[in-house]
Amino acid sequence: MREMIAKSRHSASAKVALIGLMVLALLIPVMMIKGVIWDRQAVSFTAKHEVQSAWGGEQLLAGPILQIPYSVSVRTTDGGFRQEQCYAYILPESLEVIADVRVETLNRGIFDVPVYTGNLKVSGKFPKALFDGIQVPADRVDWADTKILLGVRNARAISSTPSITMGDRSFPMSSVATRMNGFPPFIGATIGAAIR
Repeated sequence: MREMIAKSRHSASAKVALIGLMVLALLIPVMMIKGVIWDRQAVSFTAKHEVQSAWGGEQLLAGPILQIPYSVSVRTTDGGFRQEQCYAYILPESLEVIADVRVETLNRGIFDVPVYTGNLKVSGKFPKALFDGIQVPADRVDWADTKILLGVRNARAISSTPSITMGDRSFPMSSVATRMNGFPPFIGATIGAAIR
């Protein structure tokens, strides 16, 4: 009998079974620790998202783009003509962006969330021959409604009213209804008075 007990103490299968039970027993605290880590990560993500959504989130600037409206005559099905409004979009031939960006750390509970503030100065030069390649008679161009557009992903994040300066005149920018695929929503200023 003593021999059988001694053999069972030293048998390989009994050792493997004992190791397996110990591994299973140790998985319980490991899973508890992982649960705490996952919970902290979720709370951290929520805190960062709340701060960033109140602050404005990621920002994207596109442009400036010069929008020049003009009209074209379109033949109708009954043989007549009607005027249709079209737009020419012109990008600057040179562009300079000066950005002053500062990082600020806000606290949400035990989490630190970096947020950014910045001042941008965008200057550019548009080509003088605006309608090269476009067959538009000069009397069809609506210079008075010409706008400069700036694509801004989240206009809520802008803390002061941006403006366009041309010469000694300043034009405040506001939301515009212009939409283009691949671009964020636009803010713009009507600058027609400055170019004619």
